[in-house]
Formats: sequence, structure tokens, C-alpha cells
Amino acid sequence: MVAPLTSENPHTGSRSLLIHDEPTVVTEALFDARPEVGELVEREIGAGLSSRVPLALFSQAGKTLGPEPPYSLATLLAQLDEVVIDSLAADDESVRLGDIVIAWNVFQHFYPYFDVVDVDWDAQLTHIQDGHGRVTHSSYMPQGRLPLLLDWIEGRVVVTRSLHEEIERGDIVERLDGVGAERGLLDAERYISGSPQWKRFRALRSFGAGDVRTLWRS
Repeated sequence: MVAPLTSENPHTGSRSLLIHDEPTVVTEALFDARPEVGELVEREIGAGLSSRVPLALFSQAGKTLGPEPPYSLATLLAQLDEVVIDSLAADDESVRLGDIVIAWNVFQHFYPYFDVVDVDWDAQLTHIQDGHGRVTHSSYMPQGRLPLLLDWIEGRVVVTRSLHEEIERGDIVERLDGVGAERGLLDAERYISGSPQWKRFRALRSFGAGDVRTLWRS
């Protein structure tokens, strides 16, 4: 071990002690076995999708080699630059599959509770039931909401606060756009991730949300 004094970037004062080990050259294999080129891992990730990941790749000068030049990083970056973002829409199956891949990787690698929850991760893709994250798009976000606060009380959707002159606290919402209030609430909860309490809270807050140009009547 070497520990010389140095004046480079001290924490305080003019000098600090730089402690580092001499470089070690490894001449023996680190592991008893290693995957062979062509060896793969294939896993079902849910909703009819599967992944295939190679365990060994050829490399040269510290860089992974693709099978042919067309698969180079430069080619990929050029193709990405040609993508017109504004043309991507949720009704395009390729866009939806790409979103699934991106979202699942984020959830898998940044899930905060691996140390406290025993998670069968392969079973989580269909619906993770975690209210900490959500996927939205500006073109699908509601632009306006009813001037009301609602709650679920004794099996009914009840107004708890109102900024509308014709609607009072305690009024009961029976139907919305021709659909029973309870049915509409349960339908909204199907697309919200989280605990039952969080689903109900979110569904009540978004109840009646939509385009500000939509006419409604009490």
C-alpha cells in the first residue's frame, strides 16, 4: 500500500494523504466456469412477450463487436436521429411495445423495495400494483376537472366540497356520461396501479376529468 502526501485537491488545508493500493495483475481465471459464445437466456416477461439475452459476446480492444457493420453504434444513433418524435402515437403497436420495454426496465432496476418485499419479478409486468410510478402522455392528460371534491361514502360517490353554485356538499353523484357513478369509478380503478386505497383516491380525484370544451350539467 502506498500513502504519499499530495497537494492536489485537498479536503481542507494545503495537503492530503493519498492512499491507494499498487495495481494487481490477475493471471488466473476468476470463475470456474464461463458461458460460451452463443449461449442465451430466454425468459417469458408476460403479456405474450419474451426476452432473449446473450451471455457472451465477442470483443476487440475492450469494445463489443456486432455481427455486421450495419449494427454499429453509429448506425443506431443515425437511425434514432431520423425518428420523428411527433409522429409516434399510442395506436402504433411498435410504440406500445417499446414503452413496455422501457417501463419494465426502469421498474426492474429502480424498484425501491427489493430489500423489504419478496418480489417474483417475472410476474410483475402485467400489473406491478405500485402507486409510486405512472406512465402518462400530454396528449392524453385531461385538460379540465369538475369543480368538486368527491369521496366514497356508504357505497355512494358523495360531494365533500363544491365550487359550483348549484352543487352542494353532501350531494350524491348518480351517473356520469350515462354510466352509473360506481361503475365509472371501478372502471377507472382498473387502470391505476397501487393499493386499493390509492386506486380509490386517484379514481375519485380524476372522476369527471376531460376536455375543458366538454359541456356538462348538474
